Amino acid sequence: MPVLVTDRSAERTREAAGWVIAVLGGFGVTAVLSIAGQPRQYFAGAWYMLVVAVASLVGGWRAGALAVLTASAGLLWAVLPPRRELSVDDAGDVGALVAFFAAAVVLVVLVRSRDRVRRLAEGRSARSTHLAQLMEGLSRATGVEEVMAASLDWCRDSLGATRSLLTLSLDDGGHGTREEWWSGHRLVDDELRMRADELFDHGGTFVDRTGVIAARLSAPAGPVGVLVTDLGPEAALDDEDVEALSLAAANIAHAVARARLHEREHAVADELQRTLLPPDLPRIHGFEARAWFRPSAHDTVAGDFYDVVVDGDHWMAVVGDVSGKGVQAAAVATAARHTFRAAALHGSSPAETAAMIDRAIVALREPGLFCTAVLAAGRQGSGRASVVVAGHPVPLLVRGDGEVEALEASTTVLGALPDLALDPTEVHLRAGDSLVVYTDGLTDGPGGGVDVARLLAGATSDQLVGRLDRLRAPGGRDDVAVLALTRTG
Repeated sequence: MPVLVTDRSAERTREAAGWVIAVLGGFGVTAVLSIAGQPRQYFAGAWYMLVVAVASLVGGWRAGALAVLTASAGLLWAVLPPRRELSVDDAGDVGALVAFFAAAVVLVVLVRSRDRVRRLAEGRSARSTHLAQLMEGLSRATGVEEVMAASLDWCRDSLGATRSLLTLSLDDGGHGTREEWWSGHRLVDDELRMRADELFDHGGTFVDRTGVIAARLSAPAGPVGVLVTDLGPEAALDDEDVEALSLAAANIAHAVARARLHEREHAVADELQRTLLPPDLPRIHGFEARAWFRPSAHDTVAGDFYDVVVDGDHWMAVVGDVSGKGVQAAAVATAARHTFRAAALHGSSPAETAAMIDRAIVALREPGLFCTAVLAAGRQGSGRASVVVAGHPVPLLVRGDGEVEALEASTTVLGALPDLALDPTEVHLRAGDSLVVYTDGLTDGPGGGVDVARLLAGATSDQLVGRLDRLRAPGGRDDVAVLALTRTG
């Protein structure tokens, strides 16, 4: 029973050992029986069956069949040597030999049935193992390039393929230009390429007698490509092997479709994320504004945003975080940011702006989504600022000498209540003081996140930027937005 690329070296070793036992044991009957004497038929039968049984169990049914032939020849030579006239007394020996031969044939048939069942079970186990290895590799792949690499690595490492080709249509419908990925030396056989093209157009699988097997990658939207792999002439392939490769091709096709969807969603998420962040921060007289955003390791758009608006001699800044992730959270964050900009340009106070953002989010009617935020406003050139905190992590006032003060916070979030009233906190920043606002991606990380107050304690205005930049390392569980306003004079 052919098995899809199973290492058969141990099996070949056992077969060779069985053949040796069959040859030596069979022809050894003559020497043993020449010493044994009477009753020959009983001793001969025991030896005969022992040789056949050992050869069959060690080397399989083929070795057992060889043992039947060699042992039968040895028995005939020992019990009925040539150039001897047969007598009535030899009839018992002949009858015994016939019985031994029949029993041996039955034993070989049983061993063959056992080998067939064992090979069938081993084949199915090997196929299941190979498919599990493919699924494990595909589960870790997020982009199309990673899917192609995982598939070719599977062909090489799990199947033992000497060369493999993956062709992939550049669109989901299978009508665009096809791109190729290779493993091993290139399959330059024109006939093979032609058959692969036919397979892409008409579907199905094909198996070449040289061990080349191919299957079309079919997704719900249509064909996406073809997998061609060369397993070598020794990989005798059967219908179950072809079915297994067809299943593998289907898994690869679904992985390609999933990867393409992920890449499109990631592109949309990047575009949405850019709408939540200003390209540059405006200059505030008497302050230096610094801000940065760190995306999470999950490559999903989130609702973290920040912005600064300068209108005449007034300025206003915001850092916000919408609950949840995905397009809905980004839509709420976009509405909050645009409302902030409109209110800031209209001359509203931080408390009035927070109330307007609250009403805008309530009007969206997105169940379960709300926004936390910190809004700060002041006059250019002045160190006085009015700060409103709405359910957000407490902003920190880092003095020029390194002392850290936490401002008062409110547990009321935006978007939960239609009529919101928040009391502002008045702060005074002297030269070297900084107001630091951040989203909860810093504090809600593994192990309790970052103790920002402890991190910034003792930092001078020159050291503040360096300590904040340490938090920008990629790979966090959640997005992070940070805004620092440092009084320069």
